[in-house]
Formats: sequence, structure tokens, C-alpha cells
Amino acid sequence: MSELDCDVAIVGLGPSGAMLANLLGAAGVSVLVLERLPDVVPTPRAIHFDGEVMRAFQSIGLGDAVAAIARPGMEGMHFVNAAGRTLLVRRGSAGVGPHGCANNYYFHQPELERALRGGLGRYPNVQVRLGFELEAITPSGDGVMLEGRQVDAADAATQTFRARYVVGADGARSLVRKTMGSSRDDLGLHQPWLVFDVMLNPGVDLDLPRHTVQHCDPARPMTYCNVTDRRRRWEIMLMPGDDPAQLVQPDTLWKLVSRWVRPDQATLERAAIYTFHSVITQGWRKGRLLLAGDSAHQTPPFLGQGMCAGIRDAVNLAWKLAAVCRGKRRTICSIPTKPNARRTCGPSSTWRCNWAT
Repeated sequence: MSELDCDVAIVGLGPSGAMLANLLGAAGVSVLVLERLPDVVPTPRAIHFDGEVMRAFQSIGLGDAVAAIARPGMEGMHFVNAAGRTLLVRRGSAGVGPHGCANNYYFHQPELERALRGGLGRYPNVQVRLGFELEAITPSGDGVMLEGRQVDAADAATQTFRARYVVGADGARSLVRKTMGSSRDDLGLHQPWLVFDVMLNPGVDLDLPRHTVQHCDPARPMTYCNVTDRRRRWEIMLMPGDDPAQLVQPDTLWKLVSRWVRPDQATLERAAIYTFHSVITQGWRKGRLLLAGDSAHQTPPFLGQGMCAGIRDAVNLAWKLAAVCRGKRRTICSIPTKPNARRTCGPSSTWRCNWAT
């Protein structure tokens, strides 16, 4: 295939990939999104984003759609010790923050992903292929060859696409990152936590706080979150001697949170053990391959900054890719070479602002 099928192929349709596809779609860039899963993952995962990210959603015309499935986090966070004594209160705000909206929001990730994917229907220049297993990525001349097949089709034939640029928003096990050969700096944090999500049963009125609580108990650190509607979450740190297989058993799960809720008062939505990492990929671009989101960095999910960082990646990449795809090969550096000077980058420049092809 010698013809380009799209300007930008995005691998992965999680929040980062969907945000980038919306931004590029609005900019008129031709986009192909390849996603391995056939639908949105139905379980809770990320639950918090900040005012900067809400501004990003507003910038693609989805602020109202996101606000309809999120709630402002006005109550703040209380840090309490093992005896229940409050050590510190990080206060929330009921007013408008510096981004022109609330500073914090809580949400249910499947609903957010549906809102972002729904926005893609506005753009005829954006194509989405769900259930597509990408098998090979091969840079070739002025483009990149992508090979794969539909996972839900019996004896599906290999399909090939050619894109001008490829962005890997395909998570921690990124095929795009592996193709680039980028190494990763491990910052040394590997903490296993049990994430326990429940839906309070209709008619159940528990004395649970509306604010987030960080239980600073050395014997068993926990975080409690009031998410949206009847959703509640406990994040529970594993301790030495814990048996992960035993911890996820229903009897053990409910004992861990028995001070606050019983199994006859709520329905278990998800219980899983995640190891929180702190990792940074060295090399987010190689030629026509780029990274965004968890493929580029992993951070403990406290305050939802893992997803927020991925959204910021998308915003940062979108205007640059759009400029290059429109043929604007010369940019003005924001870093002057001398006082009151501005430098124009050309194709031979090694400055970081050079996105010339």
C-alpha cells in the first residue's frame, strides 16, 4: 500500500486516545483509531480528574456531556489516624477555580469513555476500528505500516493500514513503545493495593462521609472515596504476609470494610489487586512513532493524576501533530537565543520545538 490511509493512527481508545482523536478530529486531521477491545471496559477504574482536565473536555465541546456524568468534589479530604482522630484536612472548594470550573471532579470511567467516544461521531475524518488486534508496526519511508486483524471474526484476514504518524495510547504494555525500543526508568515504587468498589443498595442510608478519607493506620492504610451517586470505593494497601488470593475472596473483602458497610447493604462491583508503579519511559518519540498516557509514564493513581497526565499528553500532542499535518514545517521557538530574540526553527534544527518532516 503506497497511499496513506490517514494522517495519524492512534493505537488505543482509552481516555488518552479518545481525547487525542477528538482534538485531531476537530482540527480536520484524518485519524484512524485501532482498539483491541470490542467495547468500553465496564468496571470502575479512574474516578477523579481536576479542573485543568475539565477545561480540556470543554475545549472539544464535551464539557456538558462530561459534567452530566461527573460531580464536583467540593468536600475535600480528611487524613485520620488509627484511632479516628483527624490529623489534617485538605479542604475542597464549592466555588469556581482558576480554570473557570470546579477544581476537582469524581466520575465513573465507563461513563466518561462513552462520552468521549460519542464525541467522535461528529467527525467524518475519524474512523474507529474496535476489536482490532494490532500485530506489527513497521516504519516505512514517509509513513508507518500497521498490520493486524479483527479479533471477533473467524479466520479474519490480516489487514494493513498506512499512517503518516502513529501515537501509542495503548497502555503500560504498549506495542508502540516496544517497537520504538524505548527504555523505562523505574523510580522504585511497587505497591500492591486492593481496590474494592461497591454500589450501595437502593434505600440504604449509611453514615458514610461525603469527603474522601485517608486512613493513616500503620497496620492497614486505606483510602475511602465517595464517587458518584451510590458508588463507593475503598483502596486498601497490602501488608507483609497478606495472601493476595485470599484477600479478594468475598468473606475477606467484607471483613476489611465491616466498620462501614455490610454485604446486605451494598453490591460488590469490582475487587482487584493492582500494583501501583512509578515509571517514566525514556524516549516518547522515535521518528513517526509517539507515545501518550500509560505507555509513556505510570504513576500511582492518587488524586487521579495518572489519567490526568494522559489527557495532558493528548492536548500537548494534538496541536503539534495538526500543525505538521497541515504542512506548517516552521515554528517559532519559545526559547530565545538571546534577550528579546526569537528563533525560527528549520528542518535541520535539533531544538525540541522542531516538528518538521
